[in-house]
Amino acid sequence: MMPAVQTAERWSRQATPMATILFMIILAALPVPVLWWSALAPGLVLVLVFYWAVYRPELIPFGVLFLTGIVQDSLSGAAMGVSSIVLMLVKYLVVSQRRYLVGKAFSQLWAGFALVVLAAKVTGWSLASLVRGDFLDPTMTFAQAGIVIALFPVATWLLMRIHRVSLPAVPP
Repeated sequence: MMPAVQTAERWSRQATPMATILFMIILAALPVPVLWWSALAPGLVLVLVFYWAVYRPELIPFGVLFLTGIVQDSLSGAAMGVSSIVLMLVKYLVVSQRRYLVGKAFSQLWAGFALVVLAAKVTGWSLASLVRGDFLDPTMTFAQAGIVIALFPVATWLLMRIHRVSLPAVPP
């Protein structure tokens, strides 16, 4: 294969994590005719960031996550910067606990995800309340967290398929 083609192929494979996150952010902003979609979809971005932070953290740099959060806030109308802080916090938490997550049973990974989502939702809700200067109703935030935690196995199964197809195996 020609070097330029190999370089382009390698670059496109390494862009897979950020491309999936950006795709989900754009999909979350679209009016999809699924009940509770607008409330559920932004939480699915957390699944993507969690998954890639566990298995390929080098491919989701903090700076790009920050910009991705700005795009998410711009498209969703959320307080600017809140998603950036939450996405970077999720990556930081996961990477700091990565040795406890890689190679463990799926139930342990799921429990770790649940804790990270709860921390992310509390942080996001607190920051949004602070920015707006009002105590926002936390009901939808925690309902969204519960649904996203419940959907984690399905989302992870899909991400594992994407991971196997697009990225070669790397030792943890």
